[in-house]
Amino acid sequence: MKKSFFSALLGILMGGLFAASASASHYENDRFGYGVDVPESFAPQPEAENGDGRVFISRSPQG
Repeated sequence: MKKSFFSALLGILMGGLFAASASASHYENDRFGYGVDVPESFAPQPEAENGDGRVFISRSPQG
């Protein structure tokens, strides 16, 4: 029982460390009332004039 508890605790802590190390920006859409964290490996395109949203394109080359 203790072993599984400590394994779960270690998994949670490691997951938090990996999540904290990944850099992201936050995008908010006021028209539809939502927000998402977008990894910095995606380049934002201009937001639509009518507020529909924004396109994010991968900065990595397509192979």
